[in-house]
Amino acid sequence: MGFVIKLENKYLSFFVSVLIFISLSPAIFGGIFTKVSLIILIVFNTFMFCNIKRLKYIFFIMIVFLILILKSIINDDNVDSSIYILLLNILFFVTLYKSHNVYLNAYLRGILISVILGFVMSVISIYYGLNQYSVSLANKGFLNIHSITGFTKIPQTFGSLCILLMFIFMTKKNKIFSNLFLIISMLTINRVSLFTGLLLKSTSFNKLYYIVILIVIFPLLWLLPDLTIINNSQTIFSRFDMILNIIQHMLNQNIFDLLFGSFQLPDFSIYKGTDITYIENGFMFIFYYFGIVGVLSYLLFSFYILCNVRKKGKIYVYYSFLVLIVIPNFTHEYLFLSFYLSLIFILSNKNNTYQ
Repeated sequence: MGFVIKLENKYLSFFVSVLIFISLSPAIFGGIFTKVSLIILIVFNTFMFCNIKRLKYIFFIMIVFLILILKSIINDDNVDSSIYILLLNILFFVTLYKSHNVYLNAYLRGILISVILGFVMSVISIYYGLNQYSVSLANKGFLNIHSITGFTKIPQTFGSLCILLMFIFMTKKNKIFSNLFLIISMLTINRVSLFTGLLLKSTSFNKLYYIVILIVIFPLLWLLPDLTIINNSQTIFSRFDMILNIIQHMLNQNIFDLLFGSFQLPDFSIYKGTDITYIENGFMFIFYYFGIVGVLSYLLFSFYILCNVRKKGKIYVYYSFLVLIVIPNFTHEYLFLSFYLSLIFILSNKNNTYQ
């Protein structure tokens, strides 16, 4: 079963697809142009799909971020610049009308172009030894092996886009394309993408098989070394250290920071014996920057989505559970557009959406 992109205004839709392509391709356009294209999309979505309810959401989000940023500035804290990227991504998600099939098609086309062209360029780059659109794993002990990144610069992000396309085509019962993007995701040689793809694929089997695979794979995600972090000694123990370090840090903060978090750039080592300050665990990321209230809000939001997608079918429930609950235990993509695009297609109207 194929797909056909229907357009009401082909020029406007093409413009949206191009902006999505640029936003997903920092390896080509650089960070500045990808952010500018995302801002244009936010402005475009705001004017195209503006209503009172959506404006209230935008206003609330802006107020929350403004208060936390001003608090950090007043306290002479070094504000983490990644917060501004997070704000742009959240505004992008909030401003888009999830049931508009024309623009969902435009978004889908932009993702497809980025992934397919990125994959082709990665293969060409590896074949000719250009070392572009891929990451060498030689320093991880894998000589002459490269992890493809497409135009995203990061294997995990590219893998997540492939898994998203796999999910989309599984909902359309297109086995050829869903299997194709599963294979491409495996070429990222990223543990999260690999196991997410396999878990999602296992949903086509008996529910018991899915539970068994989840029980087996979940511990492996902790035990296997993470190829995206500095060294191969990263194990389950260092992951627990990270969680304990952040919890201990938060418990030593004042009541406001404990409840609502802080945008201060972490000034302590997340992993013992390293100078790493990037919080990899998704729930710890939310806890540090948004406090207990942020974690509870995220869990409520996740529960709301899981309840709302039940009627769409088990593939929606499983994919939502993986994206919102399972994956954040090991890493997160809150700073990348791939996470919010996944949510958009999860929440899209099943009976009136991309074709």
